[in-house]
Amino acid sequence: MSEENMSESTNEVPEELSIMITNEEFQDLFPYFLKLSNDSNEKIKTYFHYCFASLVSNGHYSISLELMAEYPDILEGPWPHISIINRFFEVVKEGDIAELKQMIKFFGFYPNIISSYKHNLFTEAVNNEQLPMVRFLREDLGVESKEEYNLIKAFKHGYLDLIKYLYEEVGIEAINGDILMRNALESASLECIEYLRRNIGINKLGDYKLLEFAISQAVVLQNLNILDYMINNFVIDFEPSHIPPIRKNTNKGIRLFNSLNQTVAKNDLNTMHYFIHVVKLELGTDNFESEQSCYLEYLQLCVKKGYFDMLKLLVEDAKLQIGLLPQLSEEELVVSVYKSNNEPKMKKKMMEFLRKHDNSSNYELYISKVDEDDGCGSEAGYKKVKNENSK
Repeated sequence: MSEENMSESTNEVPEELSIMITNEEFQDLFPYFLKLSNDSNEKIKTYFHYCFASLVSNGHYSISLELMAEYPDILEGPWPHISIINRFFEVVKEGDIAELKQMIKFFGFYPNIISSYKHNLFTEAVNNEQLPMVRFLREDLGVESKEEYNLIKAFKHGYLDLIKYLYEEVGIEAINGDILMRNALESASLECIEYLRRNIGINKLGDYKLLEFAISQAVVLQNLNILDYMINNFVIDFEPSHIPPIRKNTNKGIRLFNSLNQTVAKNDLNTMHYFIHVVKLELGTDNFESEQSCYLEYLQLCVKKGYFDMLKLLVEDAKLQIGLLPQLSEEELVVSVYKSNNEPKMKKKMMEFLRKHDNSSNYELYISKVDEDDGCGSEAGYKKVKNENSK
């Protein structure tokens, strides 16, 4: 490469610099770099540091050391060392023990180095579920961390072997039982929750939000095993009925409300039956002003979907009061049934059932109209009934 082609002005970054980042023949361009950097172009020096970081990141440790020794004025300040530290964390994150040994051979090892997140290498290995690397760091290099954060992360990953190593070998103390439980629930690992109770001794639910979260997980995963284990094996310091219903302008109860709504929408009778009779959630109320009145919306959803058995379960077992619905939707449930797109047979079946649990006097009228009106369920049919009813 000739002097003329290198650059006519050091105020511009030559196109070759971008090649430096990816081209493996780094040495060929270093003389060019040095000429530019000697011209005190700060932008060029910045790119030089960037290329050094690329060398380290790509495992060219020998060249990196040679450059640091030969050009200390250019590779000055903390940046070269930061590049090396970042590479240590990359290698640990990947779980590459052989590469870590190679780095130690060239750069030595500083067991107390930390990342910008204030993590040491041990925590980085835990965060990335690298149990062999965790063992190597602790047993061969003497690097560890007894912060509970590491145990919490292991529970979140649901990695039981890592949990056992941290608790039994490293000796990390379990202090925040509720936080550990929540992270175990997030992992959806029954064996981790069993370990938490049997081996660590956390067997109490002190926060309703944990049970609420377990209910949510059961719905999302369509699996009641974890929730059932908790109900049968943990001490619950509150009544499940104390889980707050949805509250306007707050986040309280929104998780439970959405979980139950999803259960109704899927017509999952077994799960809803479990929530009512085993978890003992209280959904019904006699008072429209009560927070539980939000659950009345599920009745309308059942009607819309044509879920007769779910409707029956919510009325008879969950004790949802049909008569409170007009205060919520300004429409009686019998009217909603009539306006729905269900087949006439299903409409009549719903109406015959609902009239036993509702004080409305309109059931006879709407049942007869389902029989008479070929347009039942249409808006025109509904208006016809409404007009006749107002006479």
